[in-house]
Amino acid sequence: MRKIFRVLHRLFHRNAPYSLIGLFIFLFLLTLPILIDSSPLTVKEIKWMALGKQHHPLEALNYNNAPPLAVWIFGILDWILGSSPIMRKMAALAILFFEVVYFSKMIVHRKVFESPTYIQGVVMGLLILFSFDSISLTPDLFASLFLLPALNRIMGEVSFGADRRSPAFMLGLYLGLASLCVFWHGLYLLAALLALALFSSLSARKAASLTLAFLFPHLLLLLLSACFDCVGNFIHFYYESNFSSWSAGGFSWSSLFLESMALIVFLGISLLQFWQRKSRSLFHSQVTLIMLLWLVASLAAVSFSEKYPHSLIACAPPISLLFTTYIVGLQRKRRMEILLWLFLISMSFSLYWQRYKSKGKADYSLLYPVAKYREWQGKKILALCHEPSLYLKNEPSAMFINWESCEEIFSAPQFYENQTAVAKAFAKDAPHVIVDPKNLMSDFLAHQPKLRERFKRQGDCWVLGR
Repeated sequence: MRKIFRVLHRLFHRNAPYSLIGLFIFLFLLTLPILIDSSPLTVKEIKWMALGKQHHPLEALNYNNAPPLAVWIFGILDWILGSSPIMRKMAALAILFFEVVYFSKMIVHRKVFESPTYIQGVVMGLLILFSFDSISLTPDLFASLFLLPALNRIMGEVSFGADRRSPAFMLGLYLGLASLCVFWHGLYLLAALLALALFSSLSARKAASLTLAFLFPHLLLLLLSACFDCVGNFIHFYYESNFSSWSAGGFSWSSLFLESMALIVFLGISLLQFWQRKSRSLFHSQVTLIMLLWLVASLAAVSFSEKYPHSLIACAPPISLLFTTYIVGLQRKRRMEILLWLFLISMSFSLYWQRYKSKGKADYSLLYPVAKYREWQGKKILALCHEPSLYLKNEPSAMFINWESCEEIFSAPQFYENQTAVAKAFAKDAPHVIVDPKNLMSDFLAHQPKLRERFKRQGDCWVLGR
C-alpha cells in the first residue's frame, strides 16, 4: 500500500504532462466497472434526450421551460451519439475529465500553491464521482464548462499581476451561458460581483459591463424569439415558469445530506484546518474565500433547482481546493497517506454503493422509468402524461415534448390560443399515437372535426388512422 501511495504521490505531486495521462487512467479505471455494467438511462436523461430530438432548434424557445442552450447541446450530442447509454456515459466521462484537467491547470497557472501539483485534480475527480449519476450527460455538466472559465476570470481579477482595468465582459458572458444551461445558475452573478467587490477593484463601470454581458445571451434569445413570433411563450414558459416552480422535484435535502455524508465530513475537516492555520499567502487566502463564496452560490442554486446528486458537481471545485490545501499543508507524509487512502476508499464506496444498493433514504431506483406502454415502438409519440420511457423506442412529435410545460395548455381547452397552438402543431407534425390516460385530448378534438376524423380512441391512447 505504501509503495502504491509513493508512486501516486510522485505522479501527481509535480507539474508534468504525464501526470495528466496518469490522471486519465486513474479516473478511467475507477469508473470502468460502471461503464461495463452500464445502468439504463434515467428519467432525466431520457427527458433531455427527447428534448434534443426536436425537429427545429427554435422549438426550444416555444412551450418549454427547459434551458434552451442545454436543449441545443443535447440535440448535437444526440446526432453524434444516438441513444446508446454506454456512448453517452463515455462522452460524459470525457467532459468530466476535461473539467478536471482545466481546474488543475487553472490552479497551477494561478500559482495558488507554492509548488505546482495535480493533487487537486485527483481530489476533484473523486468528488465529482461520489455518485454514479454524475457519469451522465446533464445540464449541470454543461453549465460547469462555463462556470470554470468564469471562476478562472475571477481569480485573474484578484491576482496581483493582473490588469484590473480589463473588461469583465467575458466573465459575465460565461455566467450568462451557464444560466442558459441551468436557470438558477444566474445566482453566480451575485457571487462574482461580491467577490470582485471584496477582493478587487469593482467600479460601477465594471459592474455594469459584467451585468450587461450576463444579460447579453438572454437578450439575444429574446430577440430571436421575437423574430419568430414566440417571445410571449418564451417569457412565460421559460422565465415565469422557472421563477414560479423553484425548488420543485428531485431528492429532499435530507436525502442529499445522507448520500453525500463522506463529502461533508471531508469538507468539515478542511474548513476546520483552514481557519486554524495562519501560514498562508494573501492570494491563497483570497482565493479560498472566493471558493467559499462559490460554494454558497452552488448550494443556493441547487436548493432552487431540482435536487439530484449530480447537481452537486458545481460544488466540486471549491471543496477540492479546500481539501487540497489541507493535504498539501500536512507535514507528515504518513498522515497524508492515511488521509488520501481514506478519501479514495470513501469516495469509491459512495460511488458503487449508490449504484448497486436497492433501498435507502434516497431510492435510486426511482430515477429509472417504468415502461407502461411497451406496445408502441418506432412511432411518433405525443405523451400527455409524465411517461419519458415512451421516448426510448419512439420519436417525439409536435412541439409538446416537455409535459411539465405543456400540461397547462392541454388542461385548458376552453381558451382559443390553446386550441390554435394544438392545431398548428398537429398540422406541422402530427403524431402517430397520443398517449392520453386522462382523456385530455377529447375536448380539443371536439372543437376540431378534421382532427377528430383522423384519430381513434384505443384504451388510453389516440391512434392516427390511415
